Amino acid sequence: MDVEALMSRPHKLTPDQLKSLWLHRAVARRLATDPDEVLRRARVNLDRLLLQHQKTMTEVWLRRWQDKIDEGVGAVYRALIAEDPEAVDLRQNSPFAGILPQPQRRKILAAFNAATARTGRVESSSCRTLSLLSSYSVDRDSRPCCHHRNLSIDP
Repeated sequence: MDVEALMSRPHKLTPDQLKSLWLHRAVARRLATDPDEVLRRARVNLDRLLLQHQKTMTEVWLRRWQDKIDEGVGAVYRALIAEDPEAVDLRQNSPFAGILPQPQRRKILAAFNAATARTGRVESSSCRTLSLLSSYSVDRDSRPCCHHRNLSIDP
C-alpha cells in the first residue's frame, strides 16, 4: 500500500474520541448560530487554561486552538467536526467547556451511550440522533428550543 493511500484511509476513532466528536459537533452547531459568543467564551477558557498548563503538551494544543480561533470561524468549525488525527488531538484539549447547556450535553451523552449499548459500536458520521440533538439550542431567555424540523426536545 502506498503512503498516499494509507494517509487517506479513514481514522478509526476510539469510543472516547467519538464521544468527544459528538459533543464538539454540537458545539459546532452553536458556533454556526452564535459565533461571537462561542469564540468569546473559548478565548476566556483559553486564557485560564494557558495559565494552568504552562510548559506542557497541553499548552501546545491550546496554542493550536488559539491559532484556529485567530484564523476565524471556518477554521474552528472544521477542527470541531473533522475526524483527522489533528482534530482528534485538538478536541482532547478543548477550550469549549461550558458552551453547551447541561441539558443538551446530558442528552447527547445519553444518546451516545444508548447507541453504543445497542450496537456495541458507534459510527461518527451517520447518526441521525446526533443530528437532532446537536440542533437543540437554548435561546437568549434560556428557554429550550429546537430548530430542526420543528422537533422539540425536552430540556
